[in-house]
Amino acid sequence: MGEDSTEPDLDDKLKDWRQGDFSLGVGGFIFGQVPDEGSDEILEVGEEDILGLIAISQTCDIVRRTGGRHFVTMCPLISIDDETLKAINNGRRPYFAALENSKPNHVADLRRIMSVNKDLVRTWNRIEGFSTDAGRVKFAKALERKFGQFAFPDEFDDSMSLLKERVWKRHEKSDSPVGKIYRSLHQIRYLAEPNWTASEKSITVIAIMHDEDKLEATRNDISSELQETLNKIRLPDGYEFSETRFILATAADLTGEDIFASQLADFEFLC
Repeated sequence: MGEDSTEPDLDDKLKDWRQGDFSLGVGGFIFGQVPDEGSDEILEVGEEDILGLIAISQTCDIVRRTGGRHFVTMCPLISIDDETLKAINNGRRPYFAALENSKPNHVADLRRIMSVNKDLVRTWNRIEGFSTDAGRVKFAKALERKFGQFAFPDEFDDSMSLLKERVWKRHEKSDSPVGKIYRSLHQIRYLAEPNWTASEKSITVIAIMHDEDKLEATRNDISSELQETLNKIRLPDGYEFSETRFILATAADLTGEDIFASQLADFEFLC
């Protein structure tokens, strides 16, 4: 959607707001909670002190005043410790998202969201969350990762922990041959046939490589690593690896059906 400020349905006091912008000192995070014992209420409202609130609504929904767009979806800005920040930078903790124009250890807590009426947001001092388009895109991807990630069955997710740990521990090690292998991958996807709800499922791992000029390892090395690692994984009852176990290919080698029929595994930092 366009964001031209001359369009008549833009809200003049909100027209500069963008997804990822925030405001400090605007009150606490409000949430519903179980009433105290003996209370006649069926719901009580709690409030938690936070640093500020960050807009996670799409930009077009923030700046327009038509179509029933009376609220902005917000999440809290909180302070985290250095260990948690390191985990975020290593691709873990998908429920936190960093901003460009806040302190490094101040992040968006995507686990909690609340709606704020635009009449109130209009009175706030807007702080631009990002100075670059790349930063805004990364934030949008963090929202997609948190709220749009496919929910793999727990038993399958647990069984693939060996692969997850191997990728997480080696990916950022520049001198590690295994790290070079996983840095050569753009995505890891899982394909279940006939589907994830079937009583018996055949699983194929789809490993999508970067283009040739971005590879840090050979196709043979990548294939050997995947074969060795997947051979160690024991899938739960009702699951089995397909005869090939995995497909190793570039995006250009795959069909649209390969992509749409499979689900993206949570290795956000591979891209």
